[in-house]
Amino acid sequence: MPQASHRRKLVRLAGSTCLAALALSGAATLAAPARAQQAAAAPVVLDTVVLEGDGATENSGSYTTPADSGTAAGLALTVRETPQSVSILTSQQIRDKGISTLNQAVDWTPGLTAMQGNGEFRWVFYARGSAVENQQFDGVPNYVHYYSRDVNPQEDLAILDRIEVVRGATGLLEGTGNPSASINLVRKLPTAVRQSSVEAELSSFGNARLTYDTSGPISRDGRLRGRFVASGLGGDGQRDNLTDERQLYYATLDYDLTETTRVNIGLSYGRENIDGYSWGGLWTRQDGGFYDFDARTSPSTDWEYSDRRQTVGYFSLSHEFDNGWTLDAKARASDGDVDMLSSYMYYDAAGTLYRDGALFHYISQTVSADVRLAGPVELFGRSHDLVFGINGNRDRTRYDGANPYNYAFADPSVADPGEHPFPAPNDVTYFGEMVSRNYGAYAAARWSLSDRTKLITGARLSWYELDDHNGYDGSDNRSGFKADGEFVPYLGLVHDLNQDWMVYGSYTGIFSPQSARGVNGLLDPVEGKNYEIGTKAALLDGGLTFAAALFQTDQDGLAETDPDHSGCGGPGPTCSVNAGLIRTRGLELELTGTIGERWNIAAGYTYAKAKYQEGENAGQRFNTGTAPMHLLKLGATYRMAGALEGLTLGGALRFQSRTFVDAPEGSFDSGGLPYRIDQGGFAVVDLMARYAFSEETALQLNVANLFDKTYYSAIASPGYGNFIGPERHATLTLLHRF
Repeated sequence: MPQASHRRKLVRLAGSTCLAALALSGAATLAAPARAQQAAAAPVVLDTVVLEGDGATENSGSYTTPADSGTAAGLALTVRETPQSVSILTSQQIRDKGISTLNQAVDWTPGLTAMQGNGEFRWVFYARGSAVENQQFDGVPNYVHYYSRDVNPQEDLAILDRIEVVRGATGLLEGTGNPSASINLVRKLPTAVRQSSVEAELSSFGNARLTYDTSGPISRDGRLRGRFVASGLGGDGQRDNLTDERQLYYATLDYDLTETTRVNIGLSYGRENIDGYSWGGLWTRQDGGFYDFDARTSPSTDWEYSDRRQTVGYFSLSHEFDNGWTLDAKARASDGDVDMLSSYMYYDAAGTLYRDGALFHYISQTVSADVRLAGPVELFGRSHDLVFGINGNRDRTRYDGANPYNYAFADPSVADPGEHPFPAPNDVTYFGEMVSRNYGAYAAARWSLSDRTKLITGARLSWYELDDHNGYDGSDNRSGFKADGEFVPYLGLVHDLNQDWMVYGSYTGIFSPQSARGVNGLLDPVEGKNYEIGTKAALLDGGLTFAAALFQTDQDGLAETDPDHSGCGGPGPTCSVNAGLIRTRGLELELTGTIGERWNIAAGYTYAKAKYQEGENAGQRFNTGTAPMHLLKLGATYRMAGALEGLTLGGALRFQSRTFVDAPEGSFDSGGLPYRIDQGGFAVVDLMARYAFSEETALQLNVANLFDKTYYSAIASPGYGNFIGPERHATLTLLHRF
């Protein structure tokens, strides 16, 4: 269509601009006198690069990090010292798997699953039977509600050093104590030694990606350091008639004000344009059976699109006092918007499948900040650790839209949308604005009861407010709630059995506001408790870590889809209801690290089963469509020796058990019986081979979904919300460091 063609030309021009910027930036860096002198003096040996920033995993070649992390309780605890399940996806793991987006990273993180909520953007992550609603950026809590996911792009992994995941409730820091998990995205920071890299990727899907990353000291004395990352992707996507264009720019500066005070500022800008955008995904037969679609099947027209932009600013200040105490202040602000024309499908009462178009404009603005003071105290002849902090975030999302087209499918078994004209402009028929504010004060302590036993206590007071204003076809609805001084406790006990093994137990309260809507407005917050016991070990001189955990969560008031699927108005086709008391019990096992000098491994198994505890569904499974009972993730690489020195081989397997969604209330198959949409268990296998021509240059081949397994990455309803995962594809990556 003319409109789509015009947009593609504009996007390709933007992509060309991105690549030009990469080239100019690289030329400027290489032309710097200090850089030129260093290059002339000696070659760069990347193995010796020293990084600024606590816990940086870049260039370590490791699947683990010994550094402290405050993701769980704000205290400087290592993974082994934290009385909860913790997983860290390091820079090396990200590189070995050849992944570039957060949803791909979640797919390979133990205990987590990634589901497409709507379209390419609204990914929802799940852990321990519940949706992950807590996300941190550099340790700063950032609550992202459902609708703002359309605007806030997933962080491109090109600017991240690592991803830290704490499973279980983390309400001590975040206020919203959802017991699934918290995902902390940790940025790359400037390095103390100059380093640069160019990475070029080619995908069998028909797209290419180029990333440039340069870092090092700017001032002669090294007190001012900088980093710049630029990345561009363009070409075809996994489905027919899908084209995807992305640009990302990231710049950050570190400055040592004094020997004990450092300030960091950063700015990123990202844009993504998709033609052939599918918001609602695929449909099933009316009896829940799957049509003969495959991963290339596209339900969208070639003129449906999404155009998304976001600008993010970062700030941090850290100061070390003479007495060992530290002050850390961090803030993040984002401003994003998206224009989208797409559709979802539905069956009418007569069994006819319709395409219902949606024209959206979203705006989302988020501000988050965290200030904490931490340090040791001497009491009763022993040293203990304390932390005091305040934090908060504000998220404001607005949208308006219309339904500019609606037409029937001649044959639901054929996904070809046919030839339809680009829709004429429509008046706005619905709108909405959701504003959330979450502020709180917290304190935590690690009490040294003995050399082997540590007691961790904590508490938070939270103030939360959510306002929801929306309208549809002339209606005007307002709802919301407010919580003042909500108390969230935290308790953990860690005991070292010996130098390698420890056991732990933890308890925390749950208070989790929801953005889900019912027929009478927003649902009430979820309240409950989270319990966990486990053991951890640092094996093979700390190179290999093992963890095992048993957990139970009780949540009262969780949202679930209204059984009769009645609409609430606005852009969502369904309403939610209170599911009552839900209990989830499970087991987690994880083994990560290095065996010998040449093996890197990462393995995780999760069992989680959520059940209704009351009402007519008591004893039955909850969240069957999004929470598989069994998850298994295995990955390993091996560096060859001798004549094959420089060659690294790797493989990975991801398995999840069956998921299913029962039919809407009152819906039956042709035999008059209730039915369900049933996705059987499946496994996906990936392979990797990398050859290092030198310490600076390497060529890597990744093959994903080796056996070309056709599977649904999300199932939802007969009409919409069903997405097929990527088919077998290969990515060839050339990396050069200088």
